[in-house]
Amino acid sequence: MSESHRQIFKSTSITGGASAITLLAGMGKIKVLALLGGPVAVGVMGLLQNVLTATATVAGCGLASSGIRAIAAHADEPARVAALWKSLLWASLALGFGAGLALVLAGDELGALLLGRRLSTEECLLLSLGVIATLLFTTHTALLQGLRRIGDLAIVNITASVVGAMTSLVPIYLELPHAVLWFVVIAPVTSALFAYVALRWRRLLPQDSVPDAAAISELGHLFKLGIPIMAASAVTLGTQLAARALIANRLGLEASGHFQAAWSISTTYIGFILSAMAADYFPRLSAMSDRPKEAAKLVNQQAEMALTMAAPFVLAIIAFSPQAITALYSSKFTGAFDLLRWQALGDILKILCWPIGYILLSTGRGKLFIAAEAIWSITYLGLMYLFIDQMKLNIAGIGFVGAYVVLLLYLTLSGKLLINYLISARNFLFMIALLIIGVVIIQTTTIGNAVYLHATLVLVVALYTLWRLDQLVNLRELIRNRLARL
Repeated sequence: MSESHRQIFKSTSITGGASAITLLAGMGKIKVLALLGGPVAVGVMGLLQNVLTATATVAGCGLASSGIRAIAAHADEPARVAALWKSLLWASLALGFGAGLALVLAGDELGALLLGRRLSTEECLLLSLGVIATLLFTTHTALLQGLRRIGDLAIVNITASVVGAMTSLVPIYLELPHAVLWFVVIAPVTSALFAYVALRWRRLLPQDSVPDAAAISELGHLFKLGIPIMAASAVTLGTQLAARALIANRLGLEASGHFQAAWSISTTYIGFILSAMAADYFPRLSAMSDRPKEAAKLVNQQAEMALTMAAPFVLAIIAFSPQAITALYSSKFTGAFDLLRWQALGDILKILCWPIGYILLSTGRGKLFIAAEAIWSITYLGLMYLFIDQMKLNIAGIGFVGAYVVLLLYLTLSGKLLINYLISARNFLFMIALLIIGVVIIQTTTIGNAVYLHATLVLVVALYTLWRLDQLVNLRELIRNRLARL
């Protein structure tokens, strides 16, 4: 047991609880969309959502991420923090309006590429609204994350997700024009509003909203730090967009809807682990950039906590993929069953890759970080392009696994060169064990009464998780203390 493990567990629990509620709210609204519109509506939603996210990522130039790091470094200097936040706000607004103009100008080409028709000016303006709201939300939450107000951030995410889920269904229910697009845009608008309210409520907003010379002078440094992060994120989002376009063009919009269903579940159920890394782990690792031995130890601690806490959920998704998809979407999404199993298997590798990947950011090696994302994307898209005709939709999951195998090799080598990092024996063996169990589950799905074998394997791993967490953070004591306060 160590204080570091306790801190990781605490931050993950807070963000995990918020992410769980956010996940339930998001899946609830997606299920309604799936029931009303079927796989095609979900596929179109996924394409539009990806366009919005990719545009916001490129337009944001990584300023929110670089701002988190800068604010965390000067958290005890209110004047400096105010200058940083003001520069982030005004730059984000300018970049958001510029991105909106670009969307309007590129609407014809973008619509033809993704949907087989042009996007109207009204549709492009709605997407632009979503982009601007997304940038404002990330700017507001950068202040919360930089100041390590994890509790406030959790409240914002929970409130925004629940209200956003309810309001986004209104245009679908009323069958309004561009209902699916409104469905996509309402969520970031709601999130931006609630983030602003939270900052006002906590009195964290600087009183003077006009940037001064000091604030403007910070922008160059923030861009320098943020652009590599943006470039890496853009590569990843561009890959998702290319994969969706490839599936839609080769296999049809219904297959795209199946892909969206599997991708959403795969990427959101472990969100509570990955979001904790961004909120707490990254600032801690950055502070150790000049102490490589301590940094390497922290990476292994974070990786172990992430794998341990996520393992039962990952295996449960692999084992009960049909039940999960039917419950969260509908029985029309049978084409996503096997795809989700393979993507969940790849998530085991992804969970281990993430803490190692932050070594590149914390040491300021932006080019290596971009290269990591490019390696993953080239491998993933290459496998999909080569084998989509033979393996159909399943290649999106199998390629997901293959891409993370290659990425893990690259990141391990980079970590070794930068801070003499090696994956601990415990983490490596646990990863191998989870992969073997996952493959066994996938290969035995057609055997009669296999559900009992699968449930037993998930239960065994869940019990190991509880035992290991008790060793790391004294889980029984934490539970007793919590119950004593009730």
